[in-house]
Amino acid sequence: MYHCRMTTLRRCLLLAGTLAVLACSMPFVAPRATPSPTLTPTPTPALDPGRIWLSPDGLADVVMTAGADGATVSVHLPLNNAQRASLTAASPDGRYLAYLVWDDANTQHGVATWLLSEPNARLIYQPLRGYRVVELWIASDSATLLFVEQEQGKLPDKADWRLEAMPLSGGTPTLLANAQAVPDLLPPHPFGRLPDGSVLFNANTRYDAASGKPLQADFMLRPDGTLNLITQNGDRVVGDGALSPDGARFAYTVVPGALPGQPTGASAGNVARVVILTSGAATTLNPPSDMTIDSLTWMPDSARLLLDLVALQGDSKQQSWQVVTPGADSQPIPSQADPARARLFTYLPLGQDGVAYTLFPAAGESEWQLFLMPDLSSGSAPKPISLGKIDPALGAPRVIRTPQ
Repeated sequence: MYHCRMTTLRRCLLLAGTLAVLACSMPFVAPRATPSPTLTPTPTPALDPGRIWLSPDGLADVVMTAGADGATVSVHLPLNNAQRASLTAASPDGRYLAYLVWDDANTQHGVATWLLSEPNARLIYQPLRGYRVVELWIASDSATLLFVEQEQGKLPDKADWRLEAMPLSGGTPTLLANAQAVPDLLPPHPFGRLPDGSVLFNANTRYDAASGKPLQADFMLRPDGTLNLITQNGDRVVGDGALSPDGARFAYTVVPGALPGQPTGASAGNVARVVILTSGAATTLNPPSDMTIDSLTWMPDSARLLLDLVALQGDSKQQSWQVVTPGADSQPIPSQADPARARLFTYLPLGQDGVAYTLFPAAGESEWQLFLMPDLSSGSAPKPISLGKIDPALGAPRVIRTPQ
């Protein structure tokens, strides 16, 4: 019995040794790796989101990008040969353009949106018969388009109008308000949309001296159709409105206590009001001495405002910039005055501390120009960038987007 067990053991050891020798003599084969999935290439957008975007103010078939390197690139819009575009707007995320398409100088074809990673645009809306689109605005969600169409052939105070919203990608438009629903208001200028769907806009009213109503003010239209005045009750002529990027506050300019049609005096200038939307609490920002706040916009941090300041007196109409923090104890000194900026046309914040702007051309100038001031606190002069030969038919170039 013992002998038999030893014989079996020896056989097992012999077999194991043989297998080991064979294994050592066989070539090594590495395990085959699981192949990685093939990634779909990301399409290059037609406009570089890291550059400044500009669009002519008139009917045109191109948009342009410019950068601090001084280089400019013109990009043709997806249009038919005879078509031109106007009211071009850019989505904050840099993915879309929206614009109004014209078949000729008097015939609107409709509203088109262009997803810039695709070769073609999409016609998403055509005006109602007898109406023209007069406003286009893309909401901060980069997904919603607000537009206003107005009855043709009538003055604004006599015409019907419609404020509507629809997805940038296309779909069914939603009527938010019209002249029949709010007969006291003239065609509005939307400037903000909140996550709950509430829309902020500036509008003139059918004013009469006995009513005590404002002549021009900012309003909030809620999704249930409720309309609220959101500027201060004593402010009768409100210049504009700007919603902070975080949607918490809005700001506007106004001459305090001014009454429509009444002289304000040479020393009266615009102040800025900043209103918290949830509470209605307001802060007033006063301009430096002998200046007025001509217009304003929010900086990207939602904490500071960029003010466009104009001298109240003097032939040069000098203008300068000032970045302010509402509620702060100290106010920064305005940037160096620049007489050329009396011709200021459009501007947007550039980065966290700068501005990009364009001017109406002066007599004798042959090229459009863009001006860059990356850091307003540095005191450095603006850097001009040529945008090419002036074509009066195209109109001055508007700054429609700056890098986020």
